[in-house]
Amino acid sequence: MPWLLTTLFKLLGYIGLVGLVGIFSRSFVSLAPLRLARRSSLDMGSLPYVVVIVLSALGYLWMKVSEITGQLLPSSESTEYTQLVLNSAVGDSLKLKILGCVFVLSVSTAIFVTRRQVWLPVLVVGVMIITSSFALSGHTMTWGRSYQAALTLHLVAVALWSATLIFVLLPQWLYRDERLLVVRNYSSVARWLVLAIVVSGGYLVVGAYLDPNHDLPAYWFTLGLKISVLVVIFGLIFSHHKWLARSQNTADYKIKITNSMRVEIALLLCILFISANLSELG
Repeated sequence: MPWLLTTLFKLLGYIGLVGLVGIFSRSFVSLAPLRLARRSSLDMGSLPYVVVIVLSALGYLWMKVSEITGQLLPSSESTEYTQLVLNSAVGDSLKLKILGCVFVLSVSTAIFVTRRQVWLPVLVVGVMIITSSFALSGHTMTWGRSYQAALTLHLVAVALWSATLIFVLLPQWLYRDERLLVVRNYSSVARWLVLAIVVSGGYLVVGAYLDPNHDLPAYWFTLGLKISVLVVIFGLIFSHHKWLARSQNTADYKIKITNSMRVEIALLLCILFISANLSELG
């Protein structure tokens, strides 16, 4: 049961992180900057997504507090575990994650209450705090700066790519008469993000095999698995561009692109599940 709860809240946390970055990412994917000048408030149609993101962040916050307090361990071990964690680099990372999560929840509340787009850049700062804390958590504190930089790039690119993909497919966030242009913009951005993920992840995996101090077999196996899946996704994204170049706004091309992006979504969920269950990073 503790394993199931931990896995569930890790997934909720990752999805929440993706969603939060997605609120910002949709600005350059769905042509929102052209429309925001004409309206100063969020559409109430976005309310369900805001609620899901807040609930995900709460779930993630609960999981991290549980890690610090040892609530997922037998009571006889929890006190000793708490003292050990609080006085370690892992504890510092957990505190930073909790701080970032509280910050994000606060700004999300401000967005909901004021319905002002001006809060979105502030929200992104909170998301980047959480993302950076992943890259500098626990065992990575002992790594060289090049590895930390590669991991930061890897995680930020994953969050941005995941978010843009998900929000492109949410009909409520798209302008129906501009869908092909939206997908074209997505493909232009996503191919570089996925390339950054593959290159930075490959650097980390190769470095791990060459450096005997990086003794984290589960994490490197997970990362290698993710990279192999992302190579397939990279091909799909280039296919988007190929189809769009020949597109004459026909239904056939729309169906091909939509199905391709659904495959990307399925692969993304596989990556999230793999990360939550096999990786020692979180």
